[in-house]
Amino acid sequence: MTRRSALASVCLVACTSAALAQPVIPNDFELNGGEFGPLFSYFGGVQTFGAEPSTTTIHTGRSLRCWANFRHDSLFRVAGFAVGTLGVTRSSGALGFPTDASVFSITIAAPRPAAPEVYVSGQLRLIVTLREDDNGDGIIDTIEDDDEWETAGIPITTGTNVYNIPLAQFADTDPLAGDGVRNFSTTGLMACLLTFETRTAYPGGIVESPRELLIDHAGLFNSAQSLPARCPADTDRSGTVTLQDLFDYLTQWFAGATGADSNGDGAVVLQDLFDYLSLWFAPCE
Repeated sequence: MTRRSALASVCLVACTSAALAQPVIPNDFELNGGEFGPLFSYFGGVQTFGAEPSTTTIHTGRSLRCWANFRHDSLFRVAGFAVGTLGVTRSSGALGFPTDASVFSITIAAPRPAAPEVYVSGQLRLIVTLREDDNGDGIIDTIEDDDEWETAGIPITTGTNVYNIPLAQFADTDPLAGDGVRNFSTTGLMACLLTFETRTAYPGGIVESPRELLIDHAGLFNSAQSLPARCPADTDRSGTVTLQDLFDYLTQWFAGATGADSNGDGAVVLQDLFDYLSLWFAPCE
């Protein structure tokens, strides 16, 4: 049994209708019903968790809000939750990455918690898991027939960042299962799991308070990805600055969303609104 399979055996499984829809890989979260869904949490440090569509732009267009109510648990000192898809097929067009894909990329916006004691209470790390149908039977069986590939924990830093992970860094979690070959470009069925994990061994100790993240532009690409260049007043990243950008910004500002932090100081305050209005009245050429 693989490490991830062992974790799943003690997980709180929480599949929703969103998880049962047909996501795509790569996923820019632009299609209603095609988001990655909540999959599971493990151990006792997560009370509730989920994933839902968000109109906040962190890369392009929409994003996916992922959240977990981490809590203190005296028994376990490791906790985590996962979102993603347990399988999408190439025949349906859901696997749309290039055959020469060499990197897994994901954009993550991690807001700075308002209270200082929350900010220093712990750090989340991302673990990306890819599963493939090696023998082509239409079923992913990582215990015997198919491979599961996984990254080490990647620290998630405050702010909006693009994380590029070379596919060569994905390790086989069980060399005795599957064929031991990365068949990403040829497999007809692939699963993608994004696990957000906290441990006492991570900087700052374990997370024991609610956290949320926004993710976008997740999947396999043939080169490292980066945040698109845009005019700061182009809130919806349409390429032009219009009244809609102002409306969208005000929505984010009233919600205290990360995208409303105009000056990048980690807080959303009245000065951010003034700064944005200056940008909007004198937009980029």
